[in-house]
Amino acid sequence: MVTLLRRGGTFPFDFNALLRVPRVEHAVYSFWSKSKASHVYVGKTDRVLPERLREHRRSSSNPTLRAWIKHAPDDLVVCYVTCPARLVLKLERRLIRRLDPGGNRKHKT
Repeated sequence: MVTLLRRGGTFPFDFNALLRVPRVEHAVYSFWSKSKASHVYVGKTDRVLPERLREHRRSSSNPTLRAWIKHAPDDLVVCYVTCPARLVLKLERRLIRRLDPGGNRKHKT
């Protein structure tokens, strides 16, 4: 049996923690709210994970995640797993369906 998901981790979403995030590519990550005990947003990257997370910290294009980062950054924890590039999109979609994070729901404008 082949293990497709590789070691991941969990860390607080703060500047110091981002400095220690492994420079892995091909990862799926989730922002978790400690106070709400729920997932806020699930995303993927085919680039280096710390760089992608820093982009979210600077200015996320997702309005729900951007609001969490602005108003309650200490409440957020990031969980991630790495996997082969061919599975990143499939895993992200599966996690969004199962976890139903508010930041991934389509909002009508």
